[in-house]
Amino acid sequence: MFARCGVIVAVSLAACSHTDSFANSVPDIGPLNSSTDVLLTLNSGQNYWPTLTEDGAAVLYAYVDASEATVRPVTQFEGFPLHVHRCMGLIPVQGGTRSWEYCDNRGNEVDSLTSFTAFALASDGRLVYAESTTPRRLPFDSARVSLWLADSATPFRRTLLAKCPTILGDSVVNWFADISWTGPSTFLAVAQRMQTVFHAPQSPAVDSLFLGEHVVRGTIIGNTVTLIAVPGTAGATSYSVAEGGASIIFTQRDNLNLMKVPVAGGVPVVAAAATPRLGAQLVGVSCRSATCMVGIGEASPTEVRAVSIATGAAATVLSRSAQTLSSPLLTASGDVIAQFGPGIGRLQTFSSSANNTLHLYRALVP
Repeated sequence: MFARCGVIVAVSLAACSHTDSFANSVPDIGPLNSSTDVLLTLNSGQNYWPTLTEDGAAVLYAYVDASEATVRPVTQFEGFPLHVHRCMGLIPVQGGTRSWEYCDNRGNEVDSLTSFTAFALASDGRLVYAESTTPRRLPFDSARVSLWLADSATPFRRTLLAKCPTILGDSVVNWFADISWTGPSTFLAVAQRMQTVFHAPQSPAVDSLFLGEHVVRGTIIGNTVTLIAVPGTAGATSYSVAEGGASIIFTQRDNLNLMKVPVAGGVPVVAAAATPRLGAQLVGVSCRSATCMVGIGEASPTEVRAVSIATGAAATVLSRSAQTLSSPLLTASGDVIAQFGPGIGRLQTFSSSANNTLHLYRALVP
């Protein structure tokens, strides 16, 4: 096996099971009382960018490879964290032992920083994901992002579908986020432009800023993919399919409204107001039928709000004053899983001195 398993601890225990492509070798663990927040991940590194598997039974997310040293000695071109976006992990939706993981920490990869930026796992085990690779000694070099298709049982046997940068619509795209399967050979994703931001000349502190461009539709044919921008979704920063698959709900920077287009694309309309707070940013959306969970960031307190795109009603489900809630997921049972930590969903701080431990929490929707 290429992967190394780790343990993820939940606050309280309950025996449960599910049937999917990944049968756990140990019992799942989850909350006895789902009316309170439950920590799903409890490890020393960062956990972020969660997404539900196609069957909704598990959460696929990114995490750092804590087996590596934290940072190189600081020189002119070094001093950046060795473990940045490194691995993908899978846990049951109610929390528990990580049942699968994929870390490209092979010996021939020691000269690179490998990041999995977006990923989607189908019920039959097919995995489509975006991988960013950057030389370690040249942190200012542009990330090289590739889109891959693999069987999750043998992830290193993979098919290269596309490479970035590429032009979609009228935009140059070099990054992907929030991939989700929509059929046996089709998926949706957010196409983005990633920019590296340095805090000071020759400083080891660096941020990556992700600018939304479009929701895109991918169609896999053989060993290639066709990517088409969904009309009406320009500037999308996150999205979710809603209303039984009939529409796409998406967020935009500096827009406090949830926007909506037909699933095939069209003229965007306001679906509902997400928050009345000026200066806030929407940091992730997840919908089922006409109910959407929206992350509200930038201004304290940060929140997850439940918004009805049928009636316009909205209510705060989770609220935190010190750190950011983002990338919410609405599960089939009506629970919310949210990323919790100091960095928002699409601005990630890589400084080794920053407290960047991010967790996934679960809370029952009222």
